[in-house]
Amino acid sequence: MFPFNMVGHDHEGSRALLQACVAHDVGVVAMKPYHGSTLFTVNGKPSGITPAQCLSYVFSLPISAAVPGPKTVAEWESTLRYLEASDEEKDYQPVLGDLKSVLEGQCVYCHHCLPCPQEIEIGWVIWNLDQLLSRELKQVKGWYDGFPVKALACGACGECLERCPFGVAIIDKMREAVATFETASA
Repeated sequence: MFPFNMVGHDHEGSRALLQACVAHDVGVVAMKPYHGSTLFTVNGKPSGITPAQCLSYVFSLPISAAVPGPKTVAEWESTLRYLEASDEEKDYQPVLGDLKSVLEGQCVYCHHCLPCPQEIEIGWVIWNLDQLLSRELKQVKGWYDGFPVKALACGACGECLERCPFGVAIIDKMREAVATFETASA
């Protein structure tokens, strides 16, 4: 089992893993074809990317099975509709070619922003912020409190901004995390 999705489509390590598995006749189960549902929304708005496109991309790879892990009933329904989707609905090539601009500003937790000079786990801090859309503050704050280095340590140096392929406003996200988790009572 390994996470395969459009976000990592050009990752050299993923390609090498698939090639090794094929060479040794080892089946691969693709996890997270929806990248934790982050492919479906950009800053709270629909991205236009569909489960059919995500699954079609994954099934274009030499894999044995996929475990999509839909988060909502609507995602489950869309996942099942893949079986009836037309070739046009499954066509992921336009999305893949324009993925960076489609996901502009949305953290996909790829961790390209690292290493942080302050050792902040930037992607995970932002992931915690994003979890507030579907979880209680107390639960998410509990996870955040377990981080060894908190967002408050951010010195706004900007090194992460230079490395982020999706143009995420990381420093603003760190400030939001401080305001949400370090000054909020849970």
